[in-house]
Amino acid sequence: MKRIFVLTVCLTLVFCLSGCGFIQFMPSAEVIGESKTFEKDGIKLLLTDAYEEQVSEVGFYGYYVADFGAVMVERTTFEEYPEYNGQTLDQFAEAYRDDNGHSMAIEHDDELVYYVAEKGGRTYYVFFYVGTDSFWTVQYACYTKDAPTLEFTFMLFAAAVEVE
Repeated sequence: MKRIFVLTVCLTLVFCLSGCGFIQFMPSAEVIGESKTFEKDGIKLLLTDAYEEQVSEVGFYGYYVADFGAVMVERTTFEEYPEYNGQTLDQFAEAYRDDNGHSMAIEHDDELVYYVAEKGGRTYYVFFYVGTDSFWTVQYACYTKDAPTLEFTFMLFAAAVEVE
């Protein structure tokens, strides 16, 4: 009986410590921070207080940085880019993906339209939204080694995005 108990405890520890079990450890509030809403004309993002808004040197509409990742927001207005007016969200997502030299499939999860790309040791979760006068692209980036831990958090952030 004692052997069975010891074997059970050992197997449980092996699964938990190796990451091969069914448990996925999520970052704690100390790591990712507490919920915080960021608003800019036309978009509202739910992130955490670990993020800080910064000025983008490459022209992103919104740029937010934390120790564990970054969020980049792009706005494509129909006035500036009339060729996108009348396109579906999937058509815009495919055009964006192709313009950025990516080839992965566009994914759908509930109301979310997105793809995931890796480049230079970083993973990018690229989500697409349509508003009344614009398409919006929101990218959540992190180091690839951290992506399995942060993916669920990024999906929650993406589901909370509101565009006008």
